[in-house]
Amino acid sequence: MLKKIVQWFAAPAKSAGTYHKDAQGFEEQSFVASLHKAVEDSDPEVFAMHVDDTITEIPEAVLREYGFSPRLVFLFINYNYVESHIDRAFATYEGIPCCSDKSSVIIKSLVRHWINDEPIVFNYDQEYTFHLPKAILRTQEDILTYFKAIEDAFYGHVVGLIDAHRSFKDASEAFYRND
Repeated sequence: MLKKIVQWFAAPAKSAGTYHKDAQGFEEQSFVASLHKAVEDSDPEVFAMHVDDTITEIPEAVLREYGFSPRLVFLFINYNYVESHIDRAFATYEGIPCCSDKSSVIIKSLVRHWINDEPIVFNYDQEYTFHLPKAILRTQEDILTYFKAIEDAFYGHVVGLIDAHRSFKDASEAFYRND
């Protein structure tokens, strides 16, 4: 299968023709030719459709082979989107230092939670805690709720994300007031 995928992506651009998939789900025409056709037609909707449908189709299939849930598939496919939201939340409400370390800890905790059913609990008694959340996203419930809000926002439903940031603001103010 990998050989077919490599051949498919490496195929030279031909005339674009119509969008068609063969029985295995791969386009019979060149992916690049489809993109060229959409650009020539000044059609960003068709361009995005080809990119979204085609580029994510193969990685999603690989992830599903491992039995990943839809949430894990979303996280792996949209890692940069998810990580940037978490990173930005830490930068905004806890400060820029170590915000990338904290977002990495959150994402790795989510993956372990969904794959191994591990609870998300942080050890604040260890020697170094710079990489752990201080004011926001400290509990499993908060982390799962925020991930759901990020996922919903990806599809245009932003109310959960707005609510999360309101609660982050309150938690941050309370934390630093008592610090």
